[in-house]
Amino acid sequence: MLKLIKSITLLTVLAILLSVTGVYSTWNYATDQTFKPATAVFEFEVFPWEGSDILPEEDNVGQNHRSLIDKIINGEGIGLNTSGSYLNDRIKERKDGGGILWNKWTRDTLGSVAVTEGDELNDLFSLATENLQFLIHFPDGNSTNYEIYTTGVDLGDRGTLSWGQLDKPGQPNIPLGEYIYPIYKTTVVKTNGVWSAVETKLGS
Repeated sequence: MLKLIKSITLLTVLAILLSVTGVYSTWNYATDQTFKPATAVFEFEVFPWEGSDILPEEDNVGQNHRSLIDKIINGEGIGLNTSGSYLNDRIKERKDGGGILWNKWTRDTLGSVAVTEGDELNDLFSLATENLQFLIHFPDGNSTNYEIYTTGVDLGDRGTLSWGQLDKPGQPNIPLGEYIYPIYKTTVVKTNGVWSAVETKLGS
């Protein structure tokens, strides 16, 4: 009878845990025939930041937005939290125009759809197998608050450059000027030298 009660209790607890997105629980259970109480504490955090629950399920190709965002932030040797990473160096280069004093072509975006650096970013973040695209917006003069835009929409083919001149125009799948949907905007903030995602919103 005692084993039956234990089994029913365990199944009930597991069913409750699997039906919620986050839980903090504590309960007592008997450890031996003398029924001495023991306490177990479990903490679960399924969605790591506000709004991350609206991102598509991660187990489908082309929908691993959460995984991609985590790589952009924490990817070992490649993410925002790695000093001197390719990503950080390209952002710095775009912010200051490549370090050339007379270069006024500063930009506030970098993405996998870019004519320059796009191929490198696709390879770095394995986007060919993920079927995702991303763009990072870093507002001018702001080094502690970025926006990461991700989408699984096939945007088309990028153009190519030769000696700084566009020699092959891009072939967009979405006509220029039309909205792209869905787009997920994730705000990332740098606090005490560490980048982390704080909010995701769905839009076009």
